Amino acid sequence: MGVVCILACCCAVNVGASRNVQVLPQDFRCTGGQQGLPRHPIVFGLNLAWTSQHGQKRTSTSTPDFSPMTPIVHLVGPGGSGKTSAGPLLAQRLGWQFVDLDERFMSREGSIGASIEASGYSGYAKRNIAVYRAVKRSLVCPTVLALSSGFLTYPEDVDTEYPALRRSIESDASTALLLPAFELEACVEIIVRRQLSRPYLPGNRASEERRIRERFPMFMALPCARFRSDASPDETASRIERFVRRRSYLEQAQ
Repeated sequence: MGVVCILACCCAVNVGASRNVQVLPQDFRCTGGQQGLPRHPIVFGLNLAWTSQHGQKRTSTSTPDFSPMTPIVHLVGPGGSGKTSAGPLLAQRLGWQFVDLDERFMSREGSIGASIEASGYSGYAKRNIAVYRAVKRSLVCPTVLALSSGFLTYPEDVDTEYPALRRSIESDASTALLLPAFELEACVEIIVRRQLSRPYLPGNRASEERRIRERFPMFMALPCARFRSDASPDETASRIERFVRRRSYLEQAQ
């Protein structure tokens, strides 16, 4: 199984409506799932082999810095940004599987709230990092993976390997940041409204607002492609899918 992407230096560009997508100096190069295309990703510039839906083994060119792994599209963003609503739709469009890290944590460790209460936030974060590693090792097919809302905002000293892990995710060309707006006040308003509408959350407005205000600058500093998620989940998934496929088509044409 091959790596889904490679990093490539390029100028910042906009794809589709510029207010909805911001592409930073990276290239997203993967595809799959559309009629007439293989379900497994087309991979460029890597020394690996993959098998198409017809069972044909194919190889690509050599790059020694990457090791083979299962293709993953990481979805990043605060709670209420649309990761778990657009994520399954994106996976369906690509013909991939969808995995929610929070669900995997709760199935292995129990309630997130209980974990934080028992071990503190740092203790929860450390266990969540361990769950992420276990999930990643277990993947055997291309995956859209929704990360926990604070996964890329943990303190660097929470785990000795966390800084390198975070850098690898945030700088990966297959990582997509979802935000309902790219401006602070608009983002805060939408995120707080969405979070307060969820029946399973305690509904503390002050806490929700403080959290997104603290994390917004961290999210905006991430060097990955950004997608506005203020439209319907299906439209958000469509934007990301078009971006994924357009990048692969541009590479094929070169």
